[in-house]
Amino acid sequence: MPSQGYRITEQDEADSAPARLLALLTRPPAQWLLIVAAVVLAYAHTLDVPFYFDDFTSIRDNPVIRDWGNWAGLWNFSGARIVTYFTFSANYFLHAYDLAGYHLLNILIHVGAGLAMYWLARELLRTPRISPHASPLLVAWLPLLAALLFVLHPLQTQAVTYIVQRAAALAALFYLLALAAYVQARLSQDWPQRLLLLALGGGLAGLAFFSKQNALTLPLAGLLVELAFFNVSRRRLAGILLAGLAGLLALWLYFRLALGQDLLTLASELTLETTTVSRLQYFAIQMPVLWLYLGKFLLPFNLHLDYDIPVVTTFFNPATLMYAAAHLGLIGAALALLRRSPMLAFGLLFYYTAHLIESSIIPIRDFAFEHRNYLPNAGLCLFSAWVLLSLLPRYLSARQVAALATVLLLTLAGLSWSRNEQWRDPAAFFRHEVAIHPNNFRAHSMLGENYLRLNDFDNALKAFQQAAQLYDRSEDKQNNTKVAFFSNYILTLDELGHYEQALKVIAGLDLAAMSGAAQSLFLSRQGIIHAKSNQLQLAEEDFTEALRLNANNLDALTNQAKLLLLTGRPQESLQMFQRAYAVDPNNPEALIGLEYFSNNPPAQ
Repeated sequence: MPSQGYRITEQDEADSAPARLLALLTRPPAQWLLIVAAVVLAYAHTLDVPFYFDDFTSIRDNPVIRDWGNWAGLWNFSGARIVTYFTFSANYFLHAYDLAGYHLLNILIHVGAGLAMYWLARELLRTPRISPHASPLLVAWLPLLAALLFVLHPLQTQAVTYIVQRAAALAALFYLLALAAYVQARLSQDWPQRLLLLALGGGLAGLAFFSKQNALTLPLAGLLVELAFFNVSRRRLAGILLAGLAGLLALWLYFRLALGQDLLTLASELTLETTTVSRLQYFAIQMPVLWLYLGKFLLPFNLHLDYDIPVVTTFFNPATLMYAAAHLGLIGAALALLRRSPMLAFGLLFYYTAHLIESSIIPIRDFAFEHRNYLPNAGLCLFSAWVLLSLLPRYLSARQVAALATVLLLTLAGLSWSRNEQWRDPAAFFRHEVAIHPNNFRAHSMLGENYLRLNDFDNALKAFQQAAQLYDRSEDKQNNTKVAFFSNYILTLDELGHYEQALKVIAGLDLAAMSGAAQSLFLSRQGIIHAKSNQLQLAEEDFTEALRLNANNLDALTNQAKLLLLTGRPQESLQMFQRAYAVDPNNPEALIGLEYFSNNPPAQ
């Protein structure tokens, strides 16, 4: 009699294949590989993105990072971000200015941040407030979905593809790792393991603090974790708050007694990057900016670098009060959800907490930048993943939810890829900036600067002339913006031979109101133009005054040296080239001058 056992058919094999694949994808190693693959998909083509903006001053033209192992130099240059600048120095030590190495490290940091996001989400699912109610669907897929949303969202591209904004991504990497280590430590029943994890978290927190200042919100994020995910007694909460206050008091006493400084005064000075707006004004400006950021997270289109944010003169105007009330409503809703839906509440409150340094009462020169969202977006990604995997399944089938999540992730990946493609072409990038904000002075100025770097002087001049027309009604008249713009504008006029117009632009500047270094810069530019116009006496006077104001002005040193040689004073010329070489041994003009004199020594 034939066996009545179940017979496996080819159709059964085919039906079981998706199930086996699904089971495979629920395993952490496979999910880690998916996160890595997603980042590669969205960022692999960014290895040749050129330097932009602060990349030049912080990396390419920064002698500090070229001195490997010079910790004192790094600390003096940017002690608050010494970890970030150490990574730039390591890049330079390994491959000098090869762009691919800088971008590869940024991409690896982004991968690491995505994996840290995954670890944090997995640990949060194990907490007392979540674990008893977490469905198998949530446990299997929420960490992966949150991490993929984090690494694929196009709002993250500026912190990854714009090299110098590595600071934001690096701080977020250490911040999320520290928070995940803290949560795992809280869940651990093994005291040695708990202490080891707490020590690890403390070390990671230190690395985060010295990567970028926004990591100072980490203790508040830890407190949020306690309030949202653990059954904290009033006694324990009071203990945490007292410990925090005791730490602040100890810190204040240390600064007062050991260093002779008032911590509050020092903190006020360190948290005041600009005096152009007051703290209350800056807070008012950030009310619509935070809604702008939220809007860009939900609809990440028309991303750009320089947002044209108007200055708000007072907090107490109807629009600002409306924005503030809406934020309070959202925060109030999150607090109301703290017990019933901890993940949703934590996601929203984490978003606002992570924005506290850059979007509250600490005035920063630039009012809005996309890279400032890199860390706060972790909260929104947790929030979104919970909505997709916990709330939507009440109304949609599992297949529909999976399809929706897949379409969403592919859309985000496509938008990130497209935005990164813009970064690859500076001309297209800046034309995009101008198209979005045609009346933005800085957008035209940046477009002109890009053409100038390409030696396309005609298009540079058009962009600078448009910027000049907008400058008078621009609200951004910071010294660094003004000096960079007018310096580039004059240089372009000089290159095109428009000497009279260049001199008129310099004459229209209020040099007395500028710093000595800025005055020196414009005087050396004026000296170059006078020399080209064969007004050698005026040129020499310009270079002499420029060097009086800034003895290390290389343009003034090398051009004065050439002028002295031209007017028959070779000994003085040689001394000037030697001074230039002492300032920068790699300066090409100084090297050419010294080589000339090595072959043609001046008569003694």
